[in-house]
Amino acid sequence: MISYISAATVEAKLDHIASTLNNFMAQQREDMTKLREDIANLRGDVANLHGDVANLRGDVANLRGDIAKLQADVTKLQDDVSNVRGDITYNAREDIARLQTMVEQMQASVTNHYNTKQARVRIMNQRTNAILILCYEL
Repeated sequence: MISYISAATVEAKLDHIASTLNNFMAQQREDMTKLREDIANLRGDVANLHGDVANLRGDVANLRGDIAKLQADVTKLQDDVSNVRGDITYNAREDIARLQTMVEQMQASVTNHYNTKQARVRIMNQRTNAILILCYEL
């Protein structure tokens, strides 16, 4: 048996399908617009990340340069410390040699002074003995 559907029913169903399709398409357009915005934002974020990576690479290069400068400074400081140690050692040796010379000169002077005093004492003893002998003989 064949049933007939009225034209009004078909038209109502077609209107419902068209309305549903229009709503679906409107939602799809909204979703696509949102998706396009999200993609555009992501592209901007990726571009920013590329910029950040480039900046970080520049910072790394600068840090490497700074490290190289610091290493050169450390090497120079080590050389300076070595030179200062050498100067101190040289000056200390020089000062010690001067002090040794001064001590030797002072020892010689004291010895000379002592010998001179001893010679004077001997002379005085000789004179005293001569006077005593003269006094004894008188």
